[in-house]
This record gives sequence, structure tokens and C-alpha cells, in this order.
Amino acid sequence: MLSESLQATIKNVEEATKDNAKLDLVLPTCYTSQSDIVQATRKICHKVKEGSITIEDVDEDLIQQHLAVLGSRPIPDLFIRTGGQLRVGMLLGWQIADVHLHITNTCAPDFGEDVFLDALRSYQQRHTMFGR
Repeated sequence: MLSESLQATIKNVEEATKDNAKLDLVLPTCYTSQSDIVQATRKICHKVKEGSITIEDVDEDLIQQHLAVLGSRPIPDLFIRTGGQLRVGMLLGWQIADVHLHITNTCAPDFGEDVFLDALRSYQQRHTMFGR
């Protein structure tokens, strides 16, 4: 659904950063968390039906592994919402249930290093209870 020039840009960025081991940037496009959860559920149901897993094997980790966005990657620490939107909407519903949010009025096309660093500074100043 993305233009050929944008697809080419994405491929160039992926190639240039393929050895990066410190930061994952996830830009969900043409995506809803509901459809992602439904697809993960279907994949798991097929595995149960074929006998490669049992119903007792189904837990949060298994569901996470079958999600298209992030999959087996760790849950993000920080979710940056651009454009001043004060809602998450249909983005990463499962994956960001316990993630720190940063809202910026900057729209995605103007999002640059300065805005990113502001988000990181904001995150560094937060106190987390780590589930307690």
C-alpha cells in the first residue's frame, strides 16, 4: 500500500541500520491492533488444531510471539505519539498496555532528532514501579 519511492527509502534505511543492536524503531503502517490480535489467534488455533501445541500452551508469551508487529521482540519501553493525538487508537493495543507514552504536537513528517531527544529526556525522568 506504500508508494514505490517510500518502499525504496524503507529498504535503504533497513540496509543502513541492519547491524544496529541497540534500538528498534517500529512504524506500524496499514495496521490495526485488532486485526493483529485476530491473526495471531488464528495462527495459534491452527497450531492447536494440527496438534503442534495444546490449549494449555496458550499464554501471554505465545500470543506475543504470534503478533505481526514486534513478534518476539521485547515490549517497548516508550511509545511516541505524534501530531498531538491524546489517544493510542488502533496502534499496538496489546504491546503498549504497560508502556510509557510521550505525546508530541510535532507531526510525523517534521519529527526529527530534537523531538526524539525530547521524548528520551522525558522518559529518563520518569519513575517506574515495574508492575508494583
